[in-house]
Amino acid sequence: MDPAGHKYFTVIDYVIFALLLVASMAIGLYYAFTGGRQSTTREFLFADRSMKCLPLSLSLMATFQSAVAIIGTPAEVYANGTQYWFIGCSYILGLLIPAHIFIPLFYRLHLTSVYQHANISFTSQYLELRFCKAVRICGTVTFIFQMVIYMGVGIYTPALALNAVTGFHLWGAVLATGLVCTLYTALGGLKAVVWTDVFQTVVMFTGQLAVIIVGVHQAGGLSDAWAKVRDGGHISGIDLNPDPTVRHTFWTLGVGGVFLMLSLYGVNQAQVQRYLSSRTEKEAVMSCYMVFPCLQVALMLSCLMGLVMYACYGNNSPLKQQYITSKDQMVLYFVMDMLQNFPGLPGLFVACLFSASLSTISSAFNSLATVTMVDLIKPHFSMTEARATLLSKLLALAYGIICLAMAYVVHLMNSSVLQAALSIFGMVGGPLLGLFCLGIFFPCANSIGAVTGLAAGLIMAFWVGIGGFLSRMPSSVQVLALNSTNTIPGAPENITVTAVPAVIDPARPVGLNGLYSLSYMWYSALNSSTVVLIGLIISFMTGPTKGDDVASGTVYPVMQRARSLLHKLVKPSTCCTAPPAHTVYWLELEIESSVYDNFSALLKDQTLTKITDASVTDITITTECTWNEMYKNCSCASNYTGSEDMCKNDKCCNKNCLQKLNDIAVCLPESRVSIDGYTPIENMSCEVLCNPTQKGLPAYDTLAEKIANLDFVSTISNTLNDTNAWKNPKTEDTNLSVSYLRATEETINNSNLTFNDYSKNENVKLVVCNNSNAALCGAFKVNVTADSKVVVVGFRNLNEILPKYNGSDTLETTIVSVITTNNATERNSTSVQLSFDYAKKRIRNHEMYCVFWDENENAWSSKGCKWGGAEKPELCTCEHNSAFTILMSKTAETLPYMTELTYAGLGISIVSLVLCLIIEFLVWDTVVKSDIANFRHVALVNICLCLLFAHCGFLASADPKAISPQWCSILAVLEHFFFLAVFFWMLCLSLVLLHQMIFVFDQLRKKVFLALSITVGYVCPIICVATTYITFGGKEDEYYSKDTCWLVYRGMLKGSIFSFVIPALTIVMVNLFTLVVVIMKIVSPTVSESKARDQKDVARSMIKTIVFLSPVLGLTWLLGILVLYLDLTQKPYAQIVGYSFTLLNSLQGFLILLTNCLGEKKVFDALQKRFQSKVSMCERSVCIY
Repeated sequence: MDPAGHKYFTVIDYVIFALLLVASMAIGLYYAFTGGRQSTTREFLFADRSMKCLPLSLSLMATFQSAVAIIGTPAEVYANGTQYWFIGCSYILGLLIPAHIFIPLFYRLHLTSVYQHANISFTSQYLELRFCKAVRICGTVTFIFQMVIYMGVGIYTPALALNAVTGFHLWGAVLATGLVCTLYTALGGLKAVVWTDVFQTVVMFTGQLAVIIVGVHQAGGLSDAWAKVRDGGHISGIDLNPDPTVRHTFWTLGVGGVFLMLSLYGVNQAQVQRYLSSRTEKEAVMSCYMVFPCLQVALMLSCLMGLVMYACYGNNSPLKQQYITSKDQMVLYFVMDMLQNFPGLPGLFVACLFSASLSTISSAFNSLATVTMVDLIKPHFSMTEARATLLSKLLALAYGIICLAMAYVVHLMNSSVLQAALSIFGMVGGPLLGLFCLGIFFPCANSIGAVTGLAAGLIMAFWVGIGGFLSRMPSSVQVLALNSTNTIPGAPENITVTAVPAVIDPARPVGLNGLYSLSYMWYSALNSSTVVLIGLIISFMTGPTKGDDVASGTVYPVMQRARSLLHKLVKPSTCCTAPPAHTVYWLELEIESSVYDNFSALLKDQTLTKITDASVTDITITTECTWNEMYKNCSCASNYTGSEDMCKNDKCCNKNCLQKLNDIAVCLPESRVSIDGYTPIENMSCEVLCNPTQKGLPAYDTLAEKIANLDFVSTISNTLNDTNAWKNPKTEDTNLSVSYLRATEETINNSNLTFNDYSKNENVKLVVCNNSNAALCGAFKVNVTADSKVVVVGFRNLNEILPKYNGSDTLETTIVSVITTNNATERNSTSVQLSFDYAKKRIRNHEMYCVFWDENENAWSSKGCKWGGAEKPELCTCEHNSAFTILMSKTAETLPYMTELTYAGLGISIVSLVLCLIIEFLVWDTVVKSDIANFRHVALVNICLCLLFAHCGFLASADPKAISPQWCSILAVLEHFFFLAVFFWMLCLSLVLLHQMIFVFDQLRKKVFLALSITVGYVCPIICVATTYITFGGKEDEYYSKDTCWLVYRGMLKGSIFSFVIPALTIVMVNLFTLVVVIMKIVSPTVSESKARDQKDVARSMIKTIVFLSPVLGLTWLLGILVLYLDLTQKPYAQIVGYSFTLLNSLQGFLILLTNCLGEKKVFDALQKRFQSKVSMCERSVCIY
């Protein structure tokens, strides 16, 4: 991109964008001159109540999947991670409640507007029927106010963003969008709106998918893109922070989002109008169900685009480089940057962007024309049907002109006014939701309470929304920038382009004004709750409505009240141990510190640091006896006096004592009184280790001369600098390294260390752990926990000169020696737990060995040590102390005879599938006599056919070394496609079965099933395979492995294999849900059955259902999750799961033959009858001759 961030459209891009507008216009013209030609208000406003589920669900999704969602959601994910994805959780209740409460109630009242109730003559009104005429007018005016503001902002948003990044003419885009929306809505009515929504949804998804695929390819492939996003910290976990002022948490998105969804999909006129245009109530409910996966797909694509943007740009965003002025321009910048070498694709994405805008604005036009005509005009003016239809079309045209005018007003607004206008729109939905909830769920609510509650809700909305915005405004405002980051309109930061200051004041209001800090996701909940609460209070104050006075059908039947809550159990009081009377104080005494008179005794008793509050009072400050004097007087062994270097009796000085290894156990404990007192001992201890070392080294050795003036840790560290000096090229003698380890341990073991100490050098680290309560120490990324006082010494490079263990290699070069400086009995009974951080890098399926140096065997041993397993690969637990390390096996664990079992099972499966197809061919005319049977057997035949080809391909790649790379790639693609096709056909069979269980009296048509199943069964796998192949470039070891001719696995969520695993496991989970529904149907008795059913029959039916459906629904593949999760070192579970998975899936064809061909009574009887007839004919022919 050029520094200005502009990349102008090519001719092809303009052509594609123009085709979108022309196609949308053509749909409107088509419905203007076909059918009833929009000659009645019923046809123009409600599509003659003839719409089907699928187009309605896509239209419901597209209505509020605005251009801002496509621009804002990726920018939000790019900036803050995937936390926003959790708003998908709110879709569940946000659609279930409308499907089971709002839609049945509105549909049974034959509504044309949610603000009124009308039969064919439109005489009675809903809010007027439930409350009064004033409530109906208030609701209608509030909705019109909301939508008029939204129209201008919604049409101006994509135009401004496009102009800012590509230079596309601002008002050209606004006029084109507004005029096309106005014309096809005014000409074609709701039918045109719905079918253009369908067309625009396809364009929208296609554009987003194209950008994602190209972006993943530019980021280096799926695995690299995922690694960049993960390492950048953009994969967010669940934030359970209950603070309502935090912008995005699980609660604000998952709970607050429910109220937002209810205001959009429960009581919004644009959505309810679509529900009411369906043919039956059941189809209206079904369309609401189908919105859920559509919204999830839209949310997923938007979030994935944000992640792909981060994978391509990282933290070095174009915003930081000042190529753009706002993060919300990033999407279009990214599109123009990534797709600039693909002529036409930028135009496709811009068409996608404007498709969202067109669908939203056209819905607004149609719904505004409906409420204006039905609620405000028709009740007051009588007119013919033709005139009413003409007036409805003129209203749609008029609102289109108002939309263009509002766009110009938005253009003239400054930032604060624009943000306030968006806040008003976002917050109006909450009070409207509260108004309808008040009427539907509370029969006692009256008209005065409804009007007062609505007014209170609007006041609360204005106060919190606009007040919060103004309180956070900075002193200065910079240029206009895009700041939409959310997918659902109905929130102040969610609808469209907003002018955001460069710096936002972080100060938050306090006290009552703290409501200003509330997350915008709670606005709908707060405002709707205010309406309900105030409405109920005023209703009770002015006299609640009696049950007989409530119009029939306007109140949802409330469930029976719950029983009284049980009295809370009083928890018994817990006994608490009183705190100790004497608190132990730990004092750190510096060299300059004064000491008390019994200091020498404390030194000898090794109780220097342990001073109780009782002994503190006995301290006498003295200046005559300094630390240095005390140190000199106590440094020699008992019965000797003098300096630390020479004792008076000349019997034993520290230096001479240390030179004799056999005297260390006698001399050293008595000389050691403190860490500081041990310094001269450390300075001389090098001779202890250097002398025997030098004696064992040959003449060619280059080991440095002994260093007499270095401390103990430095000395033993320096001896490990050059490990080659320890090795004799003529022999493999390791005695010298063993002596080194033994001498070091013996020296420390007899040193009687008493205080916490820390000493670290390049190759050796020494830590004294003096805490008896499972002290945690560390040495070179190895944490040690012991149940007694220990000394921990870590060695680097020592493993290179010590013997190996069973040919295994250590992960790194750290050996840890844990030494207990007490008696031998306690040393052998000490329990030690070691955590080797670097062992977390263990290769999957490789065994780890926790070993210690056994001095008796002079070798590594694992006796008494236990590895933590695959769950805790870094953990070792030993029941004694010694020198420890952790090693990894060179070879991975394998399952014996797995290959033989796989190919034997595949051979049996291939023969079984061929037999199954032959049987289906023989009995087809006899068995397939109904649509349900046709659906089932069509799916079964395609499952068998695809599975047969997949197994053949798998066998063909049995010896990858004998296959050329080209054929290996082809086989991988074919296997990928046919295995996916198997699962998608299983999904078709599952959905047919689920539809049959739920909608008993509403059967699918054969043509519809065939069209959908072929699309799902073959087109979806083609898309998955093509996307994966393009993403990984079809490269060897990227898309497929040359060793298996199958997809590549590089770890969890890494590798091309997951383009198969994720769809397959998703389908298996759906199929598992279907199986649960079938089992529930079996368990639940029907009306005609006796309640006292035989439990044995029920259990038998359940087992039969599971056995017969599991193979054909692919439920055995659920074991694949455990195969990916379990490590082969997790014995015996991994072995059991591995063998089970291999046998069940390699024999899947055989199981299908047994359960769904020979096991089905109709098929078996038809086959038996066919063979019996042939036998009887043969017998008759023999008799004749």
